[in-house]
Amino acid sequence: MTAFWLELKSTFRSFIFLALILVLIAFQAVQFVQLRKAGLFTESQVSQENLAYLRKSESWLRYWQKQETNFNELGGTGSRYSLETIEFHLDWYEYEEKLARGIVRSFAEKDWPQYNRLRAEKGLLDWGILAAFVDWTNIYNTFVTPQQYFGEKWAEYESLVNSREVRRLPESVLQGRGLSSAEHTALTTSYYLQLLEKGTPPGGPLCLTPWAFLFIFLRESLPSVLAIFVLLVTVNLLSREKKFGAIKTNLQRPKSRARFLARKISLGFVSSFFLVSVPQFLFFLLLGITQGFAGANQPTLLNRDILTWSTSSDYAYLLRWSRSSTVGLSQYVRSVWGNGALERLDFIPLWQSLCLTLAVLALFLLFCSVLGTLISLLIGNETAAQVVAAGIFALGSTFGRLWPKEAGSAWDLFAKARVVTLLEGNQAATFLRSVVFLGTAVFFLFGLSLLTFRKQDVISN
Repeated sequence: MTAFWLELKSTFRSFIFLALILVLIAFQAVQFVQLRKAGLFTESQVSQENLAYLRKSESWLRYWQKQETNFNELGGTGSRYSLETIEFHLDWYEYEEKLARGIVRSFAEKDWPQYNRLRAEKGLLDWGILAAFVDWTNIYNTFVTPQQYFGEKWAEYESLVNSREVRRLPESVLQGRGLSSAEHTALTTSYYLQLLEKGTPPGGPLCLTPWAFLFIFLRESLPSVLAIFVLLVTVNLLSREKKFGAIKTNLQRPKSRARFLARKISLGFVSSFFLVSVPQFLFFLLLGITQGFAGANQPTLLNRDILTWSTSSDYAYLLRWSRSSTVGLSQYVRSVWGNGALERLDFIPLWQSLCLTLAVLALFLLFCSVLGTLISLLIGNETAAQVVAAGIFALGSTFGRLWPKEAGSAWDLFAKARVVTLLEGNQAATFLRSVVFLGTAVFFLFGLSLLTFRKQDVISN
C-alpha cells in the first residue's frame, strides 16, 4: 500500500498531471464567462418576453374598457358586443394584466418565490387554454390535464397558486400569445411549481449557483475532453517502468502479474478521479463562497425508464431527427406524437441527478484507465503511446458520425461521457444498458491487458 501511495504522489507531481489540472481550471473559467454572457442575453430576452405579455394584456384591457364605455354611452343600442360579453372579457384581461404586471415586477426585483408562483400560474392558464382546444387540436387524443399529470400532488400544487379555471375563451385569445406545445407547457409548469415548493430560484444562466454550474459543466464541456485527459494520464504508467526496468524489480518479489496490473489500473483510476474532481471542487467552492451553496434541490429531468434494457426503434429515430427543448437546467427531445415526453420524463432534485451522474462517470473513468493501461502495454515508446491514445480518442469520438445508426447506442462507448444526456434519455441507449456495456468493456479490456502482460518477457529485459 505504501508503494501505491508513493506512485500516486509521483503521478501528482508529474508535468502532464499538473498541466491537465490547469487546463481544466481554465476550461471551467471559460465556461463560466460564457454562461455569464449567456445569462445577460437570457435575462434580457426573458424580460422582453414578459414586457410583451404585459403590453398585450394592457392593450386588450384598454380595448374592452373602451367597448364598455361605448356600451354605456349608447345605452346598449348599436354596440358590437353584449354586456355579458364585455364583462367576461374585462374580467379576463384584468386578471391577465395583473398577472403580467406581477411577473414583470418580480423578475426585475429578482423576487424568485413570487416569480416562480406567477410563472406557474401563467403555465396553468396556458394549459387551460390548450385544453379548451383539445377537441380539434390534438388528433392523437392524448392531451393530459393538470389533474391527470400531477395526480395526488395536484391538491398540494393547487393550494400554492391561484389557478384560474378556463371554461370559455376570449375572442382572439391566441393572437400574439405564443403558446408552447402541450408537453412543454406541462413540463415548464411542473418545473416552476417544484421551484416554488422547494423555495429554489430558477436554474441556468439566470441564477448560476455552484450546483447549477457543475451540472452544466458535466453536460456541455467535460464530456468533450474527459476521455483524452484520462488516457494521457494513464497511457504511460507501464511504458515508463519498462523503460527504466522498474517492472523487472517489482515482479522479482512474490507478487502475481494480475495484482501488479490491477494496482496500475487502480493508480490510473485514482489519478484520473483527482484530475477531474479537484478542479471542479475548487470552482464549486469558489462559487459557493461568493454566491452561496443553495440550489441542490433544483428540479432536473430524469428518464423514468432508466432500468429498461433497450429503447424502441421509433424513439431512436426520433433522437436523430428531432430538436430538443430546455426546461430549467435540463433538455428533452420533443415528441411528435402528443405528450410522449410526459410519459418518459420525471423531475428529481439536482443532487440526486449529480449522484447518478458521478456514479457512471466513475465507471467511465475506470474504462478509460483500463484502456490507457492496455495501450501502455502494447506501445513501449511514451510518445508513440500518447499518439495512439489520441488516435483512439479521435476514433471513439467520431463513432456516431462513422456509423450514424449506432450514434448514442450502447456500442458508442465514448458517448457515455455524456452522462447527463444519458440520464435524461437523450441517447439511443438506456442507462442500464450503458452501464452493463461499460462494465463488460472494463472486464474485457482488463482480461486482454492481463493476457498481453503475461506474454511479455519483462523479467529478462
